[in-house]
Amino acid sequence: MDGVKTYSKRAIWIHWFSTVLILITIPTGLAMSETVATEQKLLLYKIHFALGLLLFFLAILHIYVFFKDKRPEPVDTGNTFRNKFIGILHKVLTILIIVLTITGLGSLFSTNILTTLLENNYLLLLEDYNSTWVSIHHIQGIVYIVLIILHIGGVFLQRKRNNEVLKRMNLKI
Repeated sequence: MDGVKTYSKRAIWIHWFSTVLILITIPTGLAMSETVATEQKLLLYKIHFALGLLLFFLAILHIYVFFKDKRPEPVDTGNTFRNKFIGILHKVLTILIIVLTITGLGSLFSTNILTTLLENNYLLLLEDYNSTWVSIHHIQGIVYIVLIILHIGGVFLQRKRNNEVLKRMNLKI
C-alpha cells in the first residue's frame, strides 16, 4: 500500500470492464426469466452464459491482482463499522461472481438448458425451470443486485465527502 494513490492499471481495467459486463449480464438474466421460449430467449441465455464465464475469469484475475499489485489504503469514511463493511462488501462482490458462476453452471447441468444451447434449438426451452440450482442462482442474483446498489450508493456518499474515492479508480468527475 506504500503511499499508492490509485489502483494499478490492470486492477482499474478489470474493475471497469467487469462493471460493463455486469451491467449487461444482470438485464439479460432478468429478461431471460420473463421471456417466453423463443429464439430471443435462447440468445439471452447465450449472452448471459458467455458473459458470466468471462466475469468468472475476471473475478479470478481480480483476486490475483488484489494480492499481487500495490493498492491504496482502504477508504476511511470516519465510521469504523462502515470501513469494515466496505472491505467485506468488495470481497463478497468478487466471491459472489464466482459462486454465481458455479450455481449458473449447476443450472445448466440440472436442466435442459445446456442441451438447448449446444443444439441451438429454442424449441427445447421450457417456459419455466424448476431446479434447486436455478432457484439458488436467482436468489444470488438478487442479492448481487442489492450489493451492487449498496456499492454504488456508498461511492456516491463518499464522493459527497471528497472526490478521492473516484480518483482511486481513475475516474475524475
